[in-house]
Amino acid sequence: MNRHVALLLLAACGSRDADYAKVVRDFEDFRDKACACKDPQCADKVQEDYQRWAEQMSKQASAKDHVSPDVAKRMADVAVKITDCLAAARGEPHPSGGQGLPAAPAEKLFDAERIIKLAFEQRGQYVISRLELGYVDERGQLDAKYGKAEIDYGRLRPPDPADDPKRPIGAPVEEPKVDPGISATNCPHVTWSGGQRAHEDSLCLAMYALERPRCSVPELWKRARAIDAPARALATLQLVPGSGQPQHWVFEIQDEPRGIHIRHEFADTCQPVVEKP
Repeated sequence: MNRHVALLLLAACGSRDADYAKVVRDFEDFRDKACACKDPQCADKVQEDYQRWAEQMSKQASAKDHVSPDVAKRMADVAVKITDCLAAARGEPHPSGGQGLPAAPAEKLFDAERIIKLAFEQRGQYVISRLELGYVDERGQLDAKYGKAEIDYGRLRPPDPADDPKRPIGAPVEEPKVDPGISATNCPHVTWSGGQRAHEDSLCLAMYALERPRCSVPELWKRARAIDAPARALATLQLVPGSGQPQHWVFEIQDEPRGIHIRHEFADTCQPVVEKP
């Protein structure tokens, strides 16, 4: 079943907002039907209906479209639930056990730079498609109460193959095979909160791969302070891939009751710091 999830995401993000909302609702409807099954016959029927629907929706897919991390996470959660519910109805072991990362440090971590360093050094076979730091101060420390770092690991979707010059004009284009590793739902979504790391399974499809950042959090804060960021505030930072340009950071401080709305984009072009051996 999961081999279609990547194509569904592409189809959804290539649609108008109203169409996309319907795709998500339909997807969640299959989850509800799957989880209502109590026997293999019901599971097989739901899977057949889903396969037929997924094949139709996947025709809308486009490699040029991008899907937001929130959308990817939402649909990945639904896909994992569908898979587990169908397995339970068939009396099979749950397939979404996840693929682990190296053990987290024993001590609590609030330093954003150490968290980022660990994320990129321990990614193994994965790429990092999302890196977001929530409520971090100008020293680069996640707030003990509110601070949160989120990292998505995945596998990069290969580019579409070149058009076959032997294909007659007007003939259908053969759909490329979907790599099971890319369309799986057992890649880690990591959260650091309260100084501790936790992870759960998420969609493996990565539309892009982030590079290890060149700018540190204190450097980004220094840039923002030079413009309008207040001292002793907490900011949210997200590393964003470039589109025909280097990746960059989005720096935000939002405080509605106090009327503070700050947002800056900073190119990730700092001089790298040489680490001590």
